[in-house]
Amino acid sequence: MYAIKRIFILYLYLLYVYAYQAQPILAMHQQSGRNLTEEARTLEDSGDIRYTSPAGLVYTKSKRVKIRIAHIQVHLNDSTIKPVHTFFKTGTAVHNDIIRFIDEIFNEFQNNNIDVSSQDRTEDADVGNITLGGNLYQVIDNYNGNEHTYTIIPLANQATPYPIIGTNGGTHGDGGNLYGYCLKLAVKGSDILINTLFPC
Repeated sequence: MYAIKRIFILYLYLLYVYAYQAQPILAMHQQSGRNLTEEARTLEDSGDIRYTSPAGLVYTKSKRVKIRIAHIQVHLNDSTIKPVHTFFKTGTAVHNDIIRFIDEIFNEFQNNNIDVSSQDRTEDADVGNITLGGNLYQVIDNYNGNEHTYTIIPLANQATPYPIIGTNGGTHGDGGNLYGYCLKLAVKGSDILINTLFPC
């Protein structure tokens, strides 16, 4: 009888561990494995014009751009109609899931006290450094009174070569390698609105 009680108590304990600990870990793993760009594009294709990423960044239409996710995905491939067009290299983290990568950039901004809501900066303001993929990048902000363009470039004099993340394409592009990122965003009220991300 005592042995049966011990087995029953062990069974309850294992049930508790699975229900309250293993499941959240599994859910977290499944969530981290989501492709946010595919998820957002599916919603957009179904008529949902607003997507909010896990980092709280908003992707929605504007007067000029009616389909935001598709607009961002243009920089995943070369263009045969644009004279100048940069695109991300296949196999890079940004190419695999561009929205997740933008979230990573934004989280790095927050970790390094880069305030995207600031309106004090005007042109070529050095706002700090961030780390992406283990590499250190300098962040330059150009604010035109409405939108921020953050140019995220490799820091000079680094011991290790920076990864090639994109190509200078288009009909007049020279096919040169690109190492930096350009992120365009605007802040409207409490919303951080993403315009696009492209290699530069």
